[in-house]
Amino acid sequence: MNNLAATLFAQGDLAGAQEMQDGVLEVHRRVLGPEHPDTLTSQNNLAGTLFAQGDLAGARALEEGVLEACRRVLGPDHPDTLTSQNNLAHTLFRMNEPAQALALMIEVVPGRTKVLGPRHPDTQDAAAFLAKLQAVVAVQPQS
Repeated sequence: MNNLAATLFAQGDLAGAQEMQDGVLEVHRRVLGPEHPDTLTSQNNLAGTLFAQGDLAGARALEEGVLEACRRVLGPDHPDTLTSQNNLAHTLFRMNEPAQALALMIEVVPGRTKVLGPRHPDTQDAAAFLAKLQAVVAVQPQS
């Protein structure tokens, strides 16, 4: 089901992907439990689809829950935790909250560097996003 959801997403059928991801998440919650790593990944995947559909509030709510659970269950330096934190930062940026996104990314880059290495594509993408956030926050008027 998850693979079909990914295929639907790649084909641009976001509604179909969301429907399939809702089903995957329901099964994972029932069979594996709400904090199993696969359940958290399913929530993260659904949040990504909501993000792509423009439902930023829905994506954020899921991402915040996933990040909290990942930190508790997997630890702050686990690659899935860092991915969850990265995803939430992207959502916050799109919601015009760059300072909050920056606070998250300041932790993601060193975490990914430590766990994945400085040349890993995820580390490099995070570093580029961090630099973008730093530039945006630097030019924002202070309140």
